[in-house]
Amino acid sequence: MFYRLRILFFLLILLFPGFIFAQDAALPFSGILSKEMARLEAGEYVFRNLDSPDKISFRGTGMEADRIRSVLDDVDPNFVAEILMVIPVDPERDNLQYIRDKLLDVTLFDGIPYYSERNEKFYPLYANTKIISSEETSSGRNTVVAYHKMKPFDPQELIYHYTLNNRVFLFESRNHGHLYYKGVRAVRAGNMVSLLWIKDEGEKLIVYGVGGASAFTFFGLFGERLNDSFVGRVNAFFSWFYEEFLPDLKF
Repeated sequence: MFYRLRILFFLLILLFPGFIFAQDAALPFSGILSKEMARLEAGEYVFRNLDSPDKISFRGTGMEADRIRSVLDDVDPNFVAEILMVIPVDPERDNLQYIRDKLLDVTLFDGIPYYSERNEKFYPLYANTKIISSEETSSGRNTVVAYHKMKPFDPQELIYHYTLNNRVFLFESRNHGHLYYKGVRAVRAGNMVSLLWIKDEGEKLIVYGVGGASAFTFFGLFGERLNDSFVGRVNAFFSWFYEEFLPDLKF
């Protein structure tokens, strides 16, 4: 009897991909539209450009989830976007360790294509990346400081933090110094942020990413241009993550 039930369960998953979602009432996202859920069920990502950080869909719990909310409260970005994913994976692999180890090499970010809506062309998200320092604490938390060229802004140092704990991985990046646009300070130190939260649930990874900036819009003169830039950068990085990691992770 038990054997027959197992066969039935796997047939349901194969024939009805949404079945595994129906059995999981714990997706840490709220306000998901039916068309967005369909995309998640199909293994695609959902990207949202938000009006404010108050509109994020993330409802995760735990220390790392609290960190996301704390950072967003601190930065209070006026340009913000999020991405949601559910990735079926081989539970026998250490998927979080694989992701962490790969993201530690921030020189890989030089290959990320960033599309400028305004100029209708692609630019590298980062260029000429140089790792300035890299260290690991006794608790297993990693910190990397790197120099990047990142048009349309002046070159900048970013600081990256990596935390892997209890089947949850958190990646965080923030600008180390002030960010300048056309010679004027557009973003204070620490006020451009990207956060990637990944929970290992055995046969799938629940992925949530959010990023943006609290930026001076030059009294509204460059508001639309900066929105395209910051939201475009968030989209570029998380889309790259999806395309770079999905083929290696998907089961």
